[in-house]
Amino acid sequence: YHSTQRKPRLSQFDRPEREAIMKRWALSTLSLLITPAVTNAVTGKGPTGVHPINDRYLAVVDSSIDSILVVDGNAAGAVVGHLVLHDRNNDPSDADAHIGGHEPLSSWINPISISTCDECKHLFITSPDTMYRVALERPLAIMAQNHDFSALNTKSTVREFWPNNWSQKYKGDGLLRMVSVAPDGSSAYVSHSKGGVFSFDPLEPVETSEKAKHAIHVGDAGIDEQEINGIHHTHSLKNLVLTSSKYVHIVKLKDDTGVNPLDDGSVTAYRLPLDYHCDYLYGGNKMTFMDTVIINDYAFVLGHPIERGIHNGVALYRLTWDEDQEQWHDCVQVAGSGVEAADWVDGTGKEARFSMTPHDIALLPSMTSHTIVVADVDNRAL
Repeated sequence: YHSTQRKPRLSQFDRPEREAIMKRWALSTLSLLITPAVTNAVTGKGPTGVHPINDRYLAVVDSSIDSILVVDGNAAGAVVGHLVLHDRNNDPSDADAHIGGHEPLSSWINPISISTCDECKHLFITSPDTMYRVALERPLAIMAQNHDFSALNTKSTVREFWPNNWSQKYKGDGLLRMVSVAPDGSSAYVSHSKGGVFSFDPLEPVETSEKAKHAIHVGDAGIDEQEINGIHHTHSLKNLVLTSSKYVHIVKLKDDTGVNPLDDGSVTAYRLPLDYHCDYLYGGNKMTFMDTVIINDYAFVLGHPIERGIHNGVALYRLTWDEDQEQWHDCVQVAGSGVEAADWVDGTGKEARFSMTPHDIALLPSMTSHTIVVADVDNRAL
């Protein structure tokens, strides 16, 4: 791994989710180059999931080397911490030749997402088949405060984690998706493409926990399609944002008394039809979507049109909340092409180009400005 020769400007974000209104938006791509020597244009292996530790450090899971990397945005994307997720003693002598290969080694986890909380002594990672907990000597946020991630590599252990209350029929089916942990550790959820959403306790992640349950079933509160992918807590922790191929579902996590309805099996959700709002951009052609984050009165959605069945490079779209009409509107394209072939081009707005495989976006957790991070898998970049 090595960093790019130019230092990116990492901006920050201010009180997401309508706590303050943004008056102007400045958009540019943020390029933190990770191992460009490895070509993954076909295999779809690379940085699959990103967890912003703070406004400087990012934890990234990279499926092409089956590892967690900590990237320093103030040092041109230098890797300042890492953890290989499998026992390399079990790798064949030519294991390095498999990096970026189409088939992972049998002992590899094949991570696709990562999350934790500020006080959590575990990291949580999903693969398509199951979930893992990484026991830490101290929380990742503390390591970031001390600017020392050495313990991540030397004092961490990786174990599979599948609570007793999660049905075994979903384990190993290749359809497990993303994980989101509330920064304060109050809740944690995992999405499953066909099954809905599972919950667990991130502060005490044991298999016998009563907090671990099948929290949202497909069919609950209008969540009836079966291609659920992205999942994020909103900044206020009042809602959970689920993204499917055609919709965003905003699920209530706090009622008027501050109680989480999901704890009692009650699901209340608002459904935002993305195709309905956005397909006019491409003459009514069908679109597919992967992930969504909300900042103030804006929803930023990762997706692209499907032209004659071909998936091109992804784009980022913005929808605006109208308080008077109480609905979302005005889908506009703000970054990436969506119709041009997958590529890697730094630029402003539509001039930027991404690969076709990103499925995870995240917000940097700070309070002065706004930055969205895209894990661009095939380009091995953020």
